[in-house]
Amino acid sequence: MGVATASLSMTLLATLAGDPAHVLYLHTSGLTLTVAPKRGVDCSGRSDPLCGMSDAALNTTWLPTGATDRVTVPALRTEDFGDEPDLVRQALQQQVAALFSGINLEVVLERPEADIEYSMVIVGGRPSDIGIQANVAGIAPLDCEDQNHRDIAFTFSEDINTITDVARVTAQEAAHSYGLEHEREPIFVMHPDPRQAIAGFSHGCTAIDPAQEVSNPDGIKCLHLCESLAHQSSFPELLQRFGPAKRSIPDFEAPLVDVSQPVSGAHFPASPATFRIDLFASDNIGLKRSWLSVNGGTAMEDPTYPYGFNAHAWDDGAYQLEVVVEDSAGNRGHASQTLYIGTQSDPIQWPALGPESLSPQLEDQTGDPVACTDDRQCAASTHCIDGVCLQADSLSCQVVGSPGYGGPLSLLCLLSLGGTVRRRRGQSSE
Repeated sequence: MGVATASLSMTLLATLAGDPAHVLYLHTSGLTLTVAPKRGVDCSGRSDPLCGMSDAALNTTWLPTGATDRVTVPALRTEDFGDEPDLVRQALQQQVAALFSGINLEVVLERPEADIEYSMVIVGGRPSDIGIQANVAGIAPLDCEDQNHRDIAFTFSEDINTITDVARVTAQEAAHSYGLEHEREPIFVMHPDPRQAIAGFSHGCTAIDPAQEVSNPDGIKCLHLCESLAHQSSFPELLQRFGPAKRSIPDFEAPLVDVSQPVSGAHFPASPATFRIDLFASDNIGLKRSWLSVNGGTAMEDPTYPYGFNAHAWDDGAYQLEVVVEDSAGNRGHASQTLYIGTQSDPIQWPALGPESLSPQLEDQTGDPVACTDDRQCAASTHCIDGVCLQADSLSCQVVGSPGYGGPLSLLCLLSLGGTVRRRRGQSSE
């Protein structure tokens, strides 16, 4: 099977643009579900093509692991997040909708009519309510290319501290059911830790968490809009699935941006100086790209997050750094600072830089994660998770599948082992 490319079909987008919005239903009032058979296990020998399929309209799901035929998830405890239940539910709806801004997807709190196809995230309770292990923030099917439009996912809200974190988990679980995997970069929705500050869905090709680089049981890897199977581009893939929003909330908020390294006013006493320039950037919806110009020279672009540049052999003088970061709506944030190299003279010299003096940081220098088969092959405080040594911290994700199951995998966010690994940076698909 060939690798997916980063180009979107304009014909497909034009067709999708005329379609009604896909509906994402957030069920918050408590629900009893029928546990469906598991395809390839309990469905063996059956001719029913729907055997083993989750169905939001029928309240059937194959995700629970207990032996019971039915599971009950309690209602969202709105009192944990505010005094007005309706306002809490509306805040959840609005924040999830904001994360999907720009996508032809409608987030609703009331169950749609029977003739409308929709996916569902059930918000409430704990993982034990559906018979799975504790310390799980959410669970969803990894439905490659969104083959089942009626998937059911879960957000276990009783152990989540804020409604914003509930919304982030909910958006991620829904996105798993649309075929998106976990990403390593903590700033994006698809990073497994819901407590991280986020900037929407990734626009460029972003590395998939190595613990999630897996194939479906039939041996087919989920394809994404990047040249590498180890990367995905979340926002363009959602755009391909559902088309652009007909009416989206206008985004007038510019990204936050700063130069985090070197600090403003830094002095490098020896010249020529070679060093890194690291940028901090965040946005309410999504980041797109960055530029850096020095002493008024031509701006150089870094299209991939995290943004940064390499300075090569800069001579004596003062250097004014001008940074611009653009978000997905075209808003731009600006920052500037000055640094000094060598002997500071009076009057100060402002050298011009040639093209060889500056380059974007397109490769991470820390290398790839260490391959392993068990914990004994990993360094202290790291663990072997799906063939890769990962740092232990506060959160990780695992892939859980049904034996012999030929359909989607399920993804669990676990509040136990961590996956802190820096990624090798891919080229942007912009």
